[in-house]
Amino acid sequence: MKVVTKKFELKKKKYISLGVKMLLKKEAIWALAPLAVIIGGYFIPRGFGWILTLALVGTIGYVGFRILQMVGFTQHEMSKTFFYRVSYELDGKHLLLKVDAKNGMPIEWKNFQKVFKLNDGYLLLIARGQFIFLPFDIFKTENDKKLTEVIFNRKSLI
Repeated sequence: MKVVTKKFELKKKKYISLGVKMLLKKEAIWALAPLAVIIGGYFIPRGFGWILTLALVGTIGYVGFRILQMVGFTQHEMSKTFFYRVSYELDGKHLLLKVDAKNGMPIEWKNFQKVFKLNDGYLLLIARGQFIFLPFDIFKTENDKKLTEVIFNRKSLI
């Protein structure tokens, strides 16, 4: 059981937009911290204004910092391999990124934290800010797409 995909190149803008969506989805619980600071500041006389400002600046600063990390990752020399035109081979052992017939890089399934099924493809989370995106249109047949989902289910990733 092996799935071989068509070649695909992840655009840097798509990477950034997916990264921001993943950030908001995965770390949305932390939005409660500034909310708690704002509510707590309401009960402090004459302190609500600066506490509100602190909570807003902290939130905007954190989100802005994370977005800058993703933009910086796309510019870094070592991250260029994420944006090559590659094909993928998925089987029970690993995911293989193939630049050409001779050169490829295997990534074992244990290195992936989770797989998210989006409207237009699969998002394979490796680490914070590092992921692989497999759009549905790179699969050659509908059976390849189903087999890919079976592999993700067997590895308890989806």
